[in-house]
Amino acid sequence: MRVVLLLLIAPLLACSQRKNEVDYGGQFHLNLGTEYRITPIYNVNVLGLSDSAFFTNLDRQNSGFSFKIGLELFVIKNFSIGLVGSLRYDLLVNEPPDSIDDFSQTVGERRLMLGYHLNLSYYFKLFRKGEAFIGGGISLLNRNSDYTTQEVFFDEVGNITRTETRTGNYKFSANKLLIGYNIKRSKICLGIYLTRESPYFQESPTFIIPFIGYNYNIAKF
Repeated sequence: MRVVLLLLIAPLLACSQRKNEVDYGGQFHLNLGTEYRITPIYNVNVLGLSDSAFFTNLDRQNSGFSFKIGLELFVIKNFSIGLVGSLRYDLLVNEPPDSIDDFSQTVGERRLMLGYHLNLSYYFKLFRKGEAFIGGGISLLNRNSDYTTQEVFFDEVGNITRTETRTGNYKFSANKLLIGYNIKRSKICLGIYLTRESPYFQESPTFIIPFIGYNYNIAKF
């Protein structure tokens, strides 16, 4: 009897589930959006910072707004691959100190920094309207962040003996994890960038950048 009931109920459940499934299969979505990166999380004291970290403010450099444009391809009905470009105008290096004892920097500078993101997302019905999604991917952050600094050496009476010029950059790669909600053309999400390889530290501590994002779908193909 139980077997018969299961055979009768199973098709009904399957039909009901299909009606609630997300189906964007084969579509391209063109999205515009913005992202607010919250102050990074890391457990490192001053002694653990790299030389590059002293030329900037790593909290300011990795927080704030960025703007994004991306293309999302649904390879199956509820699974997508996305390519996204982001840009933000942010701090590159700090202002030089008011007085110089044995070290100076280039003049404080802001720069248009770029990011490139590969995202994988899975959509599923969780609410009556819209759908939830989870995602992950890889991000290349702080591109176009090359800098030049100058170290100045003085003798005992304060005369400059020599200068040394250094070049470097603040680019790094990070894993990306997110969860969000999509309704009609709007999409909001919460997520983190996560890496153990960044230019700010001498060792390899976990470096986390939380963020809040919003996307608007401007076209479907």
